[in-house]
Amino acid sequence: MHWQVFEVVVSTFITFFVVVLDAEQPNRIPTLSVLD
Repeated sequence: MHWQVFEVVVSTFITFFVVVLDAEQPNRIPTLSVLD
């Protein structure tokens, strides 16, 4: 498994994780609202 592929998978997972946390905490500043 190439490191570049690994970095892309990790970046995608982190982005998804942050979006989930942001969705469960409506009091936070919607910094990722553009992805909705």
